[in-house]
Parts: sequence; structure tokens; C-alpha cells
Amino acid sequence: MTAKLFAWAWAYLRYLPPGVARAVFTLVADACWALRLGDYDLFEANLLAARPGLDERGRRRLLRAAYRSMLRNYCDGFCLPGWSEFERLGRVRVADLRTADGTPTLEVVQEHLRKGRAVVAALAHSGSWDQAGAWAVERLGSVVTVAERLEPAAIFDSFVAFREGLGMHVVPLDASATVFKTLTRAARDGKFIPLLCDRDLTASGVEVDFLGRRARFAPGPAALAEAAGAVLVAIHIRYEKRLWTPRPPEPGVWAWLRRRLRTREWGIVISFSEPLDVPDQPAGGEADVRGRAARVRYRTQAAADFLGAHIRVWPEDWHMMQRVFTD
Repeated sequence: MTAKLFAWAWAYLRYLPPGVARAVFTLVADACWALRLGDYDLFEANLLAARPGLDERGRRRLLRAAYRSMLRNYCDGFCLPGWSEFERLGRVRVADLRTADGTPTLEVVQEHLRKGRAVVAALAHSGSWDQAGAWAVERLGSVVTVAERLEPAAIFDSFVAFREGLGMHVVPLDASATVFKTLTRAARDGKFIPLLCDRDLTASGVEVDFLGRRARFAPGPAALAEAAGAVLVAIHIRYEKRLWTPRPPEPGVWAWLRRRLRTREWGIVISFSEPLDVPDQPAGGEADVRGRAARVRYRTQAAADFLGAHIRVWPEDWHMMQRVFTD
């Protein structure tokens, strides 16, 4: 039944007016929040790590916003195949973050990809990563990523077909060594490889300081960058509501009408970190970064620092209902 419901949503929700689809999913989100569905207590505990000290009213408002953000992610995923290229790109804004020399971090990523050097991106479960993936196919070229196997298998197959329909190449995650080998080959071919890292899916997670607590992060992005000599960056994705025109520019009277049809609509903001390199010796000299394992730990911690700083500001867009913290 669940698999059929997902298939129905992907097939038909794209034909609903955007406002109707959003309203339906907002109602579902509020019902889930009111009924405390899902792992409500763990979800709350994770979010309060980013916003400690909230009173009861603040907690409830944060959880309600988080449920709405999570269901918005599903709504966007179901409707995304029906969006035009103009809509897919128009709903995305890249944050103006820059390196120490003033170069926009997005330009740094694009320059490495133009030169044929792969870029591995460490992501959190925040915002709409499917929207970001569709944008990356258009703006960064070939995208290779990993999908965690879901049950029932029909839902997993639907997710793979959906993401490959957007232009991404999806590698199913399993316990074999072939996944890492496949990603290494993709990195050596100069691909853009976004990987979720804020939850450890195996027993080999790296323990990091995250939101002021100890957490286990997946070492995959840093390990892949080390093995393939790729650039490693961290990427945070969040939602924002802004004015935009949902159609391409047209001359004459259509331009006049379009100015009056501008509406406030949800889009996403993508924030790129600068490359997470390992210095010859970290400041203070307290960390030993000799050896690949130590370099992987250092770069994973750097990704956790970047993601944690953004999640503290926009915790409602962090869709994490699973255990993250080791305590």
C-alpha cells in the first residue's frame, strides 16, 4: 500500500496547482505534529541540540516548523518531475559565501570541475536535497550519488528511478566494497559526488563534535576524497520563502501581467563551504594529521563544523529522526 501511494504521488501530484499541493502537505504535517507521529521524542532531542534552552512553547513551534519542512521536502520531490528547467533553476539560490581571497565558493567548485578534478560534497539531511541534485545536474554537470536501500523494495526502486530521471546516477548502498570502488572510479572521472554524512549508516562512523555534543558521522565523503585525490566541500541546504515569477520572461503585455502574478513561493538556498583541506599542521599543533585515517577524521570534523553552524541558525530544516548523538 505504501509503495502504491508513493507511485500515485509521483504520477499525479505534479498536476495539482502548487498552492493546493503545498496546502495539503501542510495539513498533513500539522496532523503528524499534533499526533506526535514518527519518532517525535528523538526528533525533538536532535533539534534541541541545535536550540538548547527553548521553553515549552518554543519547542512546540520548532517541532511544528520542522514537520512542515519535512513534508515540504516530500511535496517538492513528488512535484519536481513536472517542473520545467526554468522552475527547477528559479527555485534555487546559492548563498554568497566566499573564500579568504574573496572568491565565491561556488566558483571554486565549478573551476575544479572544469579542470576535470572531482568534487565530493558532504551534506546533511536538510532542505530538499533532490531539488539541489536537479540544480547540480544543470549547473555542475554529471552527478553521482548513493541511495540507502529502503523497504519495501518497490519504494527504493521508485526513488532510484525518480533521481535518475532528474539526470543523476544513483549507486545503491549495500555492505559490499563495490560501492566505494564505483564512487572512486567516478571521482577519478571528475564527477560531482554529493553524499549525506550526518548519520552513520555502518559501524565505522567517525565520532565528531557536532552542535556541542558527540555524534557519529559517516566517513565516506572524506575517505573518498582522500582515496581519489578529490576536492572535499560541505554543503548545507535550507528553505526560504521569496518572491519569484514562475514563468520565463515574455515581452509586451505578458511582462505587465507577470509582474502582478509574482507570488511568495518556497525555494531552497544552497551554501557551499570552501574546500576542506588538511593543513600541514592545524593551528595550535594539538592534532596529528599524519596518516589517511587521521586526515579523514580531521576533514569529517571540518564538515561537521560547517554543517553544525548552519543547522544552529536553521534547525527546522534538519530532517533527522534517527539517532545521531552517541549519548
